[in-house]
Amino acid sequence: MQIDVGYPDLEAERRMLIATTGAAEAAPVQVMTAADLLAAQQLVRRVPVGEAVVEAILALVRAGRPESSALDEVRRAVAWGPGPRAAQALMLASRARARSAGGAAVALAGRRRRPGPAGAAPPHGPDLLGPRRRGDRGPHHRPLDRGGGVSVSPLEGKAQDLAARLPPLLLAAERVAATVAGGTHGRRRSGTGETFWQFRHAQPGDPAGAIDWRQSARAEGLFVRETEWAAAQVVGLWRDGSASMAWRSSPNLPPKSERAEVLTLALAALLLKAGEKVALLSGALPPTTGGGALTRLAAALLADDAGLPPPGRLPRHAERVLMSDFMLPLPQVEAALRALAAEGGGGHLVQVLDPAEESLPYAGRIRFLGLEDEGEMLVRRAEDVRNAYQRRLAAHRDGLAALARSLGWSFATHHTDQPPQVALLALHTRLSTPRSGRR
Repeated sequence: MQIDVGYPDLEAERRMLIATTGAAEAAPVQVMTAADLLAAQQLVRRVPVGEAVVEAILALVRAGRPESSALDEVRRAVAWGPGPRAAQALMLASRARARSAGGAAVALAGRRRRPGPAGAAPPHGPDLLGPRRRGDRGPHHRPLDRGGGVSVSPLEGKAQDLAARLPPLLLAAERVAATVAGGTHGRRRSGTGETFWQFRHAQPGDPAGAIDWRQSARAEGLFVRETEWAAAQVVGLWRDGSASMAWRSSPNLPPKSERAEVLTLALAALLLKAGEKVALLSGALPPTTGGGALTRLAAALLADDAGLPPPGRLPRHAERVLMSDFMLPLPQVEAALRALAAEGGGGHLVQVLDPAEESLPYAGRIRFLGLEDEGEMLVRRAEDVRNAYQRRLAAHRDGLAALARSLGWSFATHHTDQPPQVALLALHTRLSTPRSGRR
């Protein structure tokens, strides 16, 4: 958190002198949009902070106040110590530092030796760091292999990979959600609540107490005042974590798994902002809401590689959103979805596909390798099987769509070369529509 800026070297100072004393003025270059900045600020504030870090910040700030410090130097030389804003600044700075270091939470590390004279004492106070990775560990926590390198257990390596993926994934989801949030307007449904929603014409059976007589006096007929629905619903989320979802046809495209994760978290961000509860259909995260819910959901989602979710993990009549390539036999998908639909509530299927899976753009001799122990297949001329492949894929998609219709669910296909905002807006609109109005 301390940045020491030294004097520039001779050449740098010469360029600085010439550039800043001439008539030409450099034009500023935008490095972030307003939406990016707001999303980054919100992301920093969602970083979890441990109780030990909170206590360390309070101890450090209070030690600088002459009224509460145990240091003679502070009581003698300091008239006004740091106030509560200093603790707030330290808290936000530690969260920002954890994010910039690729961490998912703020941890407390011991004192580390800074560059300085031999035998110099380290500065007072703790180091506020993100989750410690291989380079952050002390010698007592560094197991060495025979070659003198650092060995990391498979479980620890997986945890480090998940922690490294979490910040950019959350930032991408926040950016997509911020784009869609500007074009949507709340839940857009009437129900129990305090916010005015609309006036509608009175219908037979409406109680007399529901009629707004003032509005009725201004126009012909009787009108009922409706409020916006304010009861939180539970939305269960699932994205396919199987190996086939990690595929992409080009380095310029995101893997299907990454796009499904971004869409899932962006949808969760919109739902949490509207006061809804989100959960994982696998049961890895129960229904949750409030501050920090998106970070908890992201961490649980990245660690969850379960297959098609079983029923019984959510309250009855909850909404369900499933994202996958659904490249499974239709009977297997149907059995899982009918078990979920039997619990009541709505459902939404989003098939995430790479564009090459649609067009099969290959030609000549191609060897196709299975990602989930399907083996391999050698095709002498890929263009000869393209039409048959596309017909089979279309039949599979038609079967998924027919299954969704029979359950009263929605079905949509999203390709990874398309903007995620399009799929997110359509999905959020479906969730905001009362079930009676869905088709």
